[in-house]
Amino acid sequence: QPINIFPSRLILELALEVAFDASRTVYDSCYLALAMLMGCQLVTADQKLFNALQGGSYATHVCWVANLP
Repeated sequence: QPINIFPSRLILELALEVAFDASRTVYDSCYLALAMLMGCQLVTADQKLFNALQGGSYATHVCWVANLP
């Protein structure tokens, strides 16, 4: 299966917005921003990131890895 590469310049504006809104790092927010732009969820095993996004407007864009169907 081919690997898709997405230049960070395409997601950086949204990633910065997410980082400020959710008090997360830009690094973590880049992954979330890409998922949002792709219309899918970020699957993560990063408990700190997952917990930080719960209860906010980004909760629907993140999925805990153990909760995959």
